[in-house]
Amino acid sequence: MSATDSYMQLINNLILSEDYRLSWYRAKLKRTFLQENYVALPNLFKPEVLKILQNEVRNLEKHTFAKNYRSSTANTPRYLNVIGGKMLIEYSPLMGFLYVHHELRKLISEIVDSVAFSSPHEQEVFGVHYLLDTNQTHGWHTDDGPFVLVICFDAPPKEDGGLLECIFNWKHLEKYKGYKEDNNLEQYVQECRRDNLVEQLYCAPGHAYLIAGNKVLHRVTPLTKNNTKRIVFASSYVDDPSVQFTDRVTGLYRPDT
Repeated sequence: MSATDSYMQLINNLILSEDYRLSWYRAKLKRTFLQENYVALPNLFKPEVLKILQNEVRNLEKHTFAKNYRSSTANTPRYLNVIGGKMLIEYSPLMGFLYVHHELRKLISEIVDSVAFSSPHEQEVFGVHYLLDTNQTHGWHTDDGPFVLVICFDAPPKEDGGLLECIFNWKHLEKYKGYKEDNNLEQYVQECRRDNLVEQLYCAPGHAYLIAGNKVLHRVTPLTKNNTKRIVFASSYVDDPSVQFTDRVTGLYRPDT
């Protein structure tokens, strides 16, 4: 299938699995997200669509650039390969079409119970993240945007790292315990581990999740085994087009960081 054929198939057709067209199932996803600030989206795409997207992100790997730095605010690691923002559009219009696809956008809006606007920041809008080597990780952070969709295309077995870790009541801890994203963040996380507040979640290839990125502190754990990889497409949506973005997030897609 040519690139043009792939684009046309994505644009012109319904792309989500049958379950996501069932009203009761969408209502269940909405209840879960509004209660927990997170919802798993298993088998999000039709098999033929998933195959197209998996091939696309695998072909994009040669265009990624390596990041290995620590967040300027929280001193947590960003050690991964990425391609995002305008550079991603340049090499893959297909991923841009996915971001604005009417069926996917309608599902997100329904789950979050709000209009899901495109991110106004050209670098924060979306990116493909690659963990390709032992110890690569996307360290602890919150996002500026309130809704982040993460679609998993490759992932190692659970025991080999690349797991999502979340502290779901982070906003409560900020308010009542004074926790914040600063140089003491790792200490706060250890206190949360002691109190059993850190949850681990696995996202298999072909599955996705929607997370309230500005409310939930989260990270991806380091890969622990050679010859494994985790590849995801992360895209941001907002309920307020005037939302401000910080360099703690936008710096991820800058080649010079």
